[in-house]
Amino acid sequence: MVNFLRKTWLALSLILLCTGVHAEVYSDVSGGTEWRLDTETGVLTISKREGGSGITEDYLAKWCDYNNCERCNETFSIYSRCEESRAPWYNYRSSIKTIIVEEGVVELETAAFRDLTNVTSVSLPTSLTTIGHEAFRNCTSLDSIYVPKNVCNLKDRWVTECSDLSVIEIDKANQCYFVDKYGAVYTKDTTTLVVLPQDMIINELIIIDGVTSFATDALYGHKHLTQLRLPASMTVVEYGALDNMKSLKTIYF
Repeated sequence: MVNFLRKTWLALSLILLCTGVHAEVYSDVSGGTEWRLDTETGVLTISKREGGSGITEDYLAKWCDYNNCERCNETFSIYSRCEESRAPWYNYRSSIKTIIVEEGVVELETAAFRDLTNVTSVSLPTSLTTIGHEAFRNCTSLDSIYVPKNVCNLKDRWVTECSDLSVIEIDKANQCYFVDKYGAVYTKDTTTLVVLPQDMIINELIIIDGVTSFATDALYGHKHLTQLRLPASMTVVEYGALDNMKSLKTIYF
C-alpha cells in the first residue's frame, strides 16, 4: 500500500510539474520610464520613473544593413533582426496581451511595442503627447486604439501592419487630429491623411478636399478598399502610402 501511494504521488508530481504554469513578473527602467510585466495576467505597464522624463527609450537604435548588422537578410531592414534595437520586453512578447501606459508618460519612442502580436488592448494616458515611429507596428491582434486629447505627434508607421485594426478613435478635444465619416485619420488642418485602419470595412474612400499629402504608409495593406478618389488639392503621396493594397482596383485623380 505504501509503495502504491508513493508511486501515485510521484505520478501526480510529474503531471503538475509538466502542466503547471509558472507566472513571472519582470520589471526594469526604460529611459525616463519604468516597465512591469506580469506574465500571468499578460499586462505590460509603463509608468513615469521618479525623477524621469516620462519618455521611453528609443528602441530603434540604428538602421540595419549588411554593414552593421550581420543578422539582417535584406538591405535597410529596420529593427526586426537587431537585438540591440529591441525593447526590453521583446523576449516576453508572446505573454503580453494588454498594454497600460500610466499618467505621467509623455512620449512613446520608436518601436516601443512593435511586434507584440498578441496584444488586444491598449490604454493610453491624457499626459501622452507623442506616439513614435512604428510604436505599434505589427501588433496584429489589436483591433482598436484610442488616441488621447494631448497627442499632437503621430509619427510615421505608428500602426502599420496592424492587420486586425478596424477602429482608431481620436478624442474629440484633440486639437491636432480627427477622424472622418469613413474612419480615416487626418490632421486637424485637413492637409494630410494620416492613416486608414487596415481592417476597416470600407470599399470606397473619398479623400477630403484640401488634403495635399498622404503620410508614409497611410493606406498600407488595407484589406477592403477597392476605389480611391483623390482631390484636386493632392500633390504628394509619401513612400509606401499605397503599398500592399491587394483589393484596390481604381484610383480617381
